Amino acid sequence: MARENFILYNVLNQEVIFQEYFCNLLREKSFMKKFLDFIEQKNEILNNEDIEHHHFHTEHPLQIKEKSFGRADLFLDLESKKIIFEVKNKVYTSLTENQPHNYLNYLERTVKNTDFNTCLMFLIPKNYAHEEAIYQRWNNLYPKEEIAKQLFYWEDFVLTLKDEENIFVKAFYEFCLYWFELNPIYLIKDEIALLNFKGNSMELISNETLPSLMSKLELATIKIGQYFQWKQIFMKGGYVSGCNYTKKIQHYQLYVGIDYDMWKQYDQPINIYITNAKNSSEKFDLPSINTLNFNTYESKGDSNFDDFFAYVVKLDFKVTEENYEQKLKDIIQKIVTQLK
Repeated sequence: MARENFILYNVLNQEVIFQEYFCNLLREKSFMKKFLDFIEQKNEILNNEDIEHHHFHTEHPLQIKEKSFGRADLFLDLESKKIIFEVKNKVYTSLTENQPHNYLNYLERTVKNTDFNTCLMFLIPKNYAHEEAIYQRWNNLYPKEEIAKQLFYWEDFVLTLKDEENIFVKAFYEFCLYWFELNPIYLIKDEIALLNFKGNSMELISNETLPSLMSKLELATIKIGQYFQWKQIFMKGGYVSGCNYTKKIQHYQLYVGIDYDMWKQYDQPINIYITNAKNSSEKFDLPSINTLNFNTYESKGDSNFDDFFAYVVKLDFKVTEENYEQKLKDIIQKIVTQLK
């Protein structure tokens, strides 16, 4: 992102400024409506409420008499309800001691006629590093499935702003596409042609498009791996196999990434595959995963690397297609859900 072609360069990445800008945008009726509709998809606490911009406050002190419970990033002050929005726009911004304990203590003392737990909401990135800590700190007081209704992801909201015409909303939208890595990674004509290249290997190596193609494939893999908060790994068995992310689920090890051997064998640059978590060379029965088909992949080892056995998802789409990143995410989510 360059300063000369982006007005909010090095501005909205500052969390306090981000929340102030966001609050100011709530003055725009269409923006506020989209935000409230977004909240109401998971949480009905604001249904039928008459909400105006002046009901929102930033850095609002949470105080009862002389006792302080911290400051709310964004506070919605209605006659019937008090809503605290905790704003995180960075993946690694940690929680303070107020979050969520003191906020919940404040709400318990001030909210009437409704469950006070429903009055605290977190606006966070999808790959927020401390999301599990939110559940752990809250879990003694509230069921996990109910806590999930209080967590809202910036990526989901930002995509609702695509057709907004207000120049300030557009600037926010464009910044968030960059900041939350929502810009899709498309392959250009020359890169697509390179995927189908059948000529001499030396011609391939010297092709000036090769670095940009590999860079895009690796970036797509990184985005997907970080989205699921998986561990990055560059080794498979005993040899280098490209950029991969992995997650252990029960007795299985699930991978997504660039495996050069699988790419060559299945014509799939990015692969999703399952191995035995304890021993990647050991064969095992394919777990039951509905609606997906798999290839059986075996690699015999030698003095340089170990045997390797895996089940590789047969993809029914190409990386040249639109929304291929989301399709990969959907497959991974399906596997994760069924393996647990």
